[in-house]
Amino acid sequence: MVVPQPELSELQQQLRAMPGGPELQVLSELALVPELALFTRLSGWYRQQLIKLEAARRVQSAFYLTLDADVVATRPVDLEALCARGTAPCGVVREDLHPRWYRGAEALIGARLPRQGISHTVTPTILHREAAEALIAHLERRWAERRFSPGLRGIKQRAGRSYAWLSRRSDLQGWRVLLCCSRPWSEYSLYYSFLEWSGSFERYHHETAEALYTAERSVWHPQDLARWNPKWLEAEGPPFVVLQSTAGIPLEQLRAWVEPFV
Repeated sequence: MVVPQPELSELQQQLRAMPGGPELQVLSELALVPELALFTRLSGWYRQQLIKLEAARRVQSAFYLTLDADVVATRPVDLEALCARGTAPCGVVREDLHPRWYRGAEALIGARLPRQGISHTVTPTILHREAAEALIAHLERRWAERRFSPGLRGIKQRAGRSYAWLSRRSDLQGWRVLLCCSRPWSEYSLYYSFLEWSGSFERYHHETAEALYTAERSVWHPQDLARWNPKWLEAEGPPFVVLQSTAGIPLEQLRAWVEPFV
């Protein structure tokens, strides 16, 4: 479990106090991505994306499942069963829902993407450690070769490079600095687009029309609460729902809904 530095001690104490609770190693986000101490204006949304990519270099399994604090598993989840075909499912929507994310992916990869007008599903999703490491290596090479993006994004990358160099910190890595100063982008549009561009998508993933979460039974916006039914948590279908933290669900209400599944 990776958490913001100010919350580290409290969460460690809470987990130790849980009888029969999960065996989790709790790490500060700075332990995985020390650049966050330098690029302090980077929003939490980008911080968690960097962490999910960096996790590829920490896990030992071939596949790893990414989760946010607002993701609820409504039934037992077996990662091996989800990847029984030897590849992980990747939900694809035949609609360009977030064009800025994919323009960012093209700029960072340095090439036009082979498929246009699609969107890949988001957290919770399953990444492959080797595939994520290949993306990291590609970004690291571009950074080492100073292959900056065109326009304003490239200006920010050059400024970020100078800023990181002036910090004299030895624990920074080029690919993470690159992403810190290349907004907008998103981890999944970048990861899956890189695999499609490099011709290795089918080595690690198979395309599905359904995500690991049920979009229709999730809460994305405050207005969704009026039509949401807690009984949906018990319905058949994908094993996860998302109860977005930005929807403003009162904590006690959320606890009452979710506690039967914990």
